[in-house]
Amino acid sequence: MQQRAVEYKHHGDDLVPRQQRFSQYTRSLMKSLAIPVMNEWGLRPAVVKGTRDPVPLTAFRDLDKKGLLSNVSTLCFHQHLPHYALTGNGGESVQVLARQRVDPDRPHPFTAAGNSEFNCLLWLPPAEQRAGDIFRCAFGIALAVFGEVAYPDARVALIGQTPLENRFDPGEEAIGATIRIKNVPFQVVGVLAPKGQSAQGSDQDDVIFIPFTTAERKVFGSQFLGSVGALFASTEQSADLPEAVDQIREVLRARHRLQGEQADDFTIRTQGDIGKVQESTSQTLTVMLFAIASVSLLVGGIGIMNILLVSVTERTREIGVRMAVGAKRLHILMQFLIEAVTLSLFGGVIGVIVGLSLIHISEPTRPY
Repeated sequence: MQQRAVEYKHHGDDLVPRQQRFSQYTRSLMKSLAIPVMNEWGLRPAVVKGTRDPVPLTAFRDLDKKGLLSNVSTLCFHQHLPHYALTGNGGESVQVLARQRVDPDRPHPFTAAGNSEFNCLLWLPPAEQRAGDIFRCAFGIALAVFGEVAYPDARVALIGQTPLENRFDPGEEAIGATIRIKNVPFQVVGVLAPKGQSAQGSDQDDVIFIPFTTAERKVFGSQFLGSVGALFASTEQSADLPEAVDQIREVLRARHRLQGEQADDFTIRTQGDIGKVQESTSQTLTVMLFAIASVSLLVGGIGIMNILLVSVTERTREIGVRMAVGAKRLHILMQFLIEAVTLSLFGGVIGVIVGLSLIHISEPTRPY
């Protein structure tokens, strides 16, 4: 806990998370594109004393084949920037183009370990899984490097396995091809690894990812640019969920300028909350199905009773003849009971056969 307190204070704002890890979707995208990078720390860059201007970058211009840093000496200031650590054999496929000095006046485990700079701009040249170049950096850095106009208009897309199968023929190369979303052309720059069905039965491969600003400007035509309807976050362990929820609520209330007595104008749901709702729904459905089955049995029993009553009424002569030749009341009762049980079992077997046949017939047309 002491280390976490130090990490929070490092940014100068207790509302700023100590670390912003990649989401599950981002990790999936990076794995699909073979990007061996991990967001390991959130760090505050060093600034020129007496100002808020970041100190100059440590740029490796000999590796900058694209000339991205030719006119860039410093980056946009932000009090929370990620350190992109290389994992596995990342040094062979990833080029670190720039590093930023960490604020030496603010203690942090990263600097305590002897580090003074963090990786802020990475370049991945084209490879087997990638048709083009990939640059990994924070959004504020992207504005300084790529420009504020060119970045939001990128018309690129990552597609899942379902769109790949529906749009392209077997063996056809998808990367580099052009697809249209609401008549807007997008170039496919990657294909996601298959994930299969979710716990709710939905197809997790039926997805297409495009840049957020491109979506709101070119595809959806959002009236208020920059507005977000939903955010998704994840934790490494389920035990961290309550703390994460408290931190998210605290940050959102501060950003929405809500006073202490004001109610939240947003909703936070965890997997536990969703699980409780599903469990409640499942219990309700179970009770309803039990009630329906009970009514069905009652109606079926009444129907069989009426049929046998009519049968007894119509077979009065037969019953009289049997009793005349020595049959007892017990024999007559057993006859009609056996007929009722046989009729019920025969109807049940026919119902099961019809139900299984309908399932078998409809199976090829089901979407999952």
